[in-house]
Amino acid sequence: MRKISELRLALVGCGALGSAVLQLIGRLGFGEIHIIDGDIVTESNLRTQVLFEIGDTKIINYKADLAKNKLEDINSETRFQSSPFYLTEKNAEETLKGSDIVIDTTDNTKTRLTVNKVCVLKGIPLLEIMAKKKEAMVHMVSGENACFNCLYSASKMIDNECASIDPSLPPISAGVALNMLLSFLNEEIAPKTVLISADGFNVSRLKIKRLETCDVCSKRRDIKVKENGFIQVCGGGIKFSFSRRVMLHDVYSKLVEYGELEGDNNYIILRNPGRSVLISDYGDLLFTGYELEEAKKFIESIKPIILASQPSP
Repeated sequence: MRKISELRLALVGCGALGSAVLQLIGRLGFGEIHIIDGDIVTESNLRTQVLFEIGDTKIINYKADLAKNKLEDINSETRFQSSPFYLTEKNAEETLKGSDIVIDTTDNTKTRLTVNKVCVLKGIPLLEIMAKKKEAMVHMVSGENACFNCLYSASKMIDNECASIDPSLPPISAGVALNMLLSFLNEEIAPKTVLISADGFNVSRLKIKRLETCDVCSKRRDIKVKENGFIQVCGGGIKFSFSRRVMLHDVYSKLVEYGELEGDNNYIILRNPGRSVLISDYGDLLFTGYELEEAKKFIESIKPIILASQPSP
């Protein structure tokens, strides 16, 4: 059994669940913690995302970068790394390479299916923490335990909508996840699936074995997650990724006709009455105030501009 100080942990998603988990694992003494999230901090996040505060919303702050800076002030012994971009089918394997364990706290099925596939096929233990409304699940993917592809059908759940969660669930789920993580690392016998309900705070422990028909964990197939560039469509906005680095300086002048612009070498915000689009140098787009069809048309219109730009170093 290796020491925690020798392990590299990757956490995907720094929202309500991810920030609560980071508050705990960031103090444990891991050798390195890699934080991956392409979202920015907004005031609407502050109700459930305990790592952030009102001052963090006054300027553009990527959750991953901000979490890294805050945790470095708490723990100087752990190396913290941030990747402020969305995890996709194209970049997941490279991004998670070298991880000894991965924690997935994202709020959409497409990313979870992608992370699950990479971890299972590469033999990386995966701790899943998920929540919706008043229920949460903490699930360890390792050994004979079911993988995420076993739990959810890729064809039926791939475009599921995100949903708000009860604010009591993130800290409770984080505590359960920490206990499960430490038990796993210490090779202790412990439940690998825990269900949590905010109604009456009921906790159930389960054992879910892998499905023999699962293409990922049983048949070890490199399945393709439905890939259309869209990460998520929900009340918080529409998220899309070109999955490539972009030299924003090259595209800035070419986007003037699309609206009022502001930004720097890391991002551009294009504003129109009642809506905006944030474009990052990782090729990620976050739409606010757009309908899905409007976002699709905008993406098609700027696609030649983005693809023609030289990737930033």
